[in-house]
Amino acid sequence: MKTKLTLMGSLVTLGAVASLHAQTAVTAPVGYRTQTIAPGVFNLISPNFSNAVSAAGDVDAVGAVTLTDGDVDFTALLTDGTAYTVKITEGAGLGRYAQVNSWTANELTLEAGIGAAAGSKYEIRQSQTVGSLFGLMNEAGLTAGTQDTADVLWIPNGAGGFTRIYFNGTQWKEVAVFLGTRENVVIPADDAIFVQSRAGAPLDVVFVGHVETAASSFDVGAGFNFLSRVLPVGVQLGESMLAATLTTGPQATADIVWNPDGAGGYTRYYHNGTDWKEVNVFLGTRDTVELESGYILQRQTGGDGVITAEIPASLDI
Repeated sequence: MKTKLTLMGSLVTLGAVASLHAQTAVTAPVGYRTQTIAPGVFNLISPNFSNAVSAAGDVDAVGAVTLTDGDVDFTALLTDGTAYTVKITEGAGLGRYAQVNSWTANELTLEAGIGAAAGSKYEIRQSQTVGSLFGLMNEAGLTAGTQDTADVLWIPNGAGGFTRIYFNGTQWKEVAVFLGTRENVVIPADDAIFVQSRAGAPLDVVFVGHVETAASSFDVGAGFNFLSRVLPVGVQLGESMLAATLTTGPQATADIVWNPDGAGGYTRYYHNGTDWKEVNVFLGTRDTVELESGYILQRQTGGDGVITAEIPASLDI
């Protein structure tokens, strides 16, 4: 799939925390890129941008699903009724994401554990939603219609299935759910989604946002995992450092990266312990292949785990 990136600003400093020992939230450059949606197929994509940092700091204590920072007042920094995502940017749990379920002045309650420890650094950002990414009135221009004729967003639900969202001409709706609107459905920062196109021509969708500058880690399980590249620029397999945390070996047992080909299909790659290889292609290496905005990681062996994609040293952001 085609991607273009233009950065529109340098570091922006936000007076995010009002206390004597407050941390200052620093958010990365702002940019945009264009994602082409191929017609008549399932397109696996990710926006590869985040919202601005709402709060940042150092973790003082952790519980099973809680993070505590005594130097902040989350009730002053975060807005009731808004969905937020926390990411660990340094220390134990580096790169892990979790949705924020609730908060008090000094404590976040998360939807799942994040692997952090006292001393880890974190950032909190407003979560991306269907409405924020594609427009409350479908300004992105996806094909509108009934659930049988409109383009459909397939958003992983964390339980092995998908929440399916479409625009009916006036509202975002969920397939087979006839009451309520779905513009506030969260699209997790570490997930890729499918756009099931029912259009007859390609559509260019522009994503705008802030560039993340810390490594990203993903909770993965057996089978197929739908992951975001996170970065809005091409990252080569060899420089992603994914192999350090993947299952490597022969193609029969190694983790397989399914990279979209822009036409509804995929090219499959694995790491044999030395080089990136293409499935069923026995000559040559594939270290310089670029990951698309969203990709699939297939775990053929082993169970749940965490994989990490580093920020390439050659990438100047």
